[in-house]
Amino acid sequence: MAEKLYPKQNRPKTPERFRDYPQVLSSQSFSSGQHYWDVDVGGSENWRVGVCYPSIDRTGGEACIGKNDKSWCLARNGQTYWRKPYSNVIHIIGNISNTVRIYLDYEAGRISFYDLCDPIRHLHTFTTTFTEPLHAVLC
Repeated sequence: MAEKLYPKQNRPKTPERFRDYPQVLSSQSFSSGQHYWDVDVGGSENWRVGVCYPSIDRTGGEACIGKNDKSWCLARNGQTYWRKPYSNVIHIIGNISNTVRIYLDYEAGRISFYDLCDPIRHLHTFTTTFTEPLHAVLC
């Protein structure tokens, strides 16, 4: 579970830590198989959930998930939902419930996002060829 806390906590500055964005990577990486994560986004109006390569920048504008070619994400900003790979933004129609599923099929090169409402709703699938292990990432 990851939760944004206020006031900001003082943490050691390490090369693995993101400096400019409140993001966190999973400690485990995935380089084969099928995996999924259910993320409780609660009532938050601003979030990003997805996967990224461990080589993602940790500082600057390219460090934000979805704003580079090393990450794929589903994001919410106010009442707008979108998916972002690099510079291609597609808006998601309708509201999303409190829980989003991220489904990774590494060999097939697919990352899918689902709204865990009743019935489950497919939101988007990215298809690519992965070149590094992947980590789940939350912002």
